[in-house]
Amino acid sequence: MSYGIVAQQSLVMLSVVASTPYDLGYQVGVSRASSIAEFMSINRDLPDTLYPWYYDHIDEYNTFLTKNQMFYPDAIDELQGLADGAKVQFTDLMLLALEPEIETLIDQGQDQASAGHCSDILANDMYNMKLVAHNEDGGPDYVSGLFVLSATQLWCDDVKCSRHFTALTYTAHIPGFATGWTDSIAFSCNALPPNDVVVGGRARYFINRDMLNSVDMNDLVNRATPDSIALGFSTNLISLDGSRVVNIETHSTKVDIHDVEVGGYYEHTNHYLRLDVPQSPGNSTIHRYQRMLEIGEPMSYDQVLAILGDTQDSQWPIYRTATPPDTSITLATFIYNVIKGTVTIYHGSNPSSSEAIQVLSYL
Repeated sequence: MSYGIVAQQSLVMLSVVASTPYDLGYQVGVSRASSIAEFMSINRDLPDTLYPWYYDHIDEYNTFLTKNQMFYPDAIDELQGLADGAKVQFTDLMLLALEPEIETLIDQGQDQASAGHCSDILANDMYNMKLVAHNEDGGPDYVSGLFVLSATQLWCDDVKCSRHFTALTYTAHIPGFATGWTDSIAFSCNALPPNDVVVGGRARYFINRDMLNSVDMNDLVNRATPDSIALGFSTNLISLDGSRVVNIETHSTKVDIHDVEVGGYYEHTNHYLRLDVPQSPGNSTIHRYQRMLEIGEPMSYDQVLAILGDTQDSQWPIYRTATPPDTSITLATFIYNVIKGTVTIYHGSNPSSSEAIQVLSYL
């Protein structure tokens, strides 16, 4: 079945002022309850994959829950609030939050198509560009529930975390694992396909949620590279003052921090480029990256858009439409342009041939 290109539309913008992490989750849950209910009724990941794993591996699930509650108590409280506000089971949302780890435990050493999400271009003062440009790819069942969450975290007045963040957010999930920004930094994430998982390690989505609490670039790098990582991922970071552009690859055993040199650029999809670890990238990952290399360095902002919107590879394009054999769709494109001080958003439209639906200023 081909889903084609989703009709261009504005993303729902949800603003929340919360006194506690639970309050944040609860307000989002209440506001997005109908969207969450719709998603839970059509998504097949829970009944087909996550529930069967859970029933056979309850001890492993409890280990993940206990350890991540210790590592990230605020994120677990937020998830509980989300479940209560939407009137759904906490266990369902926790399983969705552990989906990358669970799928890798099931598919170790096999072609991990689910890890083949997202393409990024980073530029650091190259051809008057200083930016991170990100295609957010995912399953078609996430299209209608995607929204942008703008949150004010009042409890951060008393602890070290960002008082405000904005993030592209998937329905029935806490924010962070797609892309987002605070007053000082922005980042996007790429799934990676390592063959190994540390049961009870820090789950990827909770690490990414913690990254939204970053107060500056050094804090962001530290939050992105903690010890005890369960499953690797890649993240693309940019200081909103333009001082630093970074790609990080993480794994349960090591991390690599790559600063993009002034005058340079960097591209990343969904496989390890610098860390030598066992991995199983899917066809889309390899084809999208090879097509980027074939096109070469972008010499203008319009060429960045052209790369992210490229469809020349009919089976495994960079801009994706869930046309078989590909099963994912490009849900949105976010571009953090430090020189202009803007966040440009495309949703349901190819960035190479359409107008942005929103251009937000963070200055």
